[in-house]
Amino acid sequence: MVPDRSPAPRSRSHFDALLLGYYSDDGRLHYAGRAGTGFNEQELARLAGVFKPLETPRIPSRAAAAREPVRLTP
Repeated sequence: MVPDRSPAPRSRSHFDALLLGYYSDDGRLHYAGRAGTGFNEQELARLAGVFKPLETPRIPSRAAAAREPVRLTP
């Protein structure tokens, strides 16, 4: 599950990393880590198009990031 994505630094387009999460048995969403390597520019653009309609101001997790993450609807 991808609850957040961190904004892109100046050296990369679209986003820096996917902030990952999982639901526990009690239904709470927990931060599980980041995934940011292995995306070429074509895949970054494709995923950005997938994520755009999922953006939300609601905070689905307590993911820690250096920059304010863009929230996605889980």
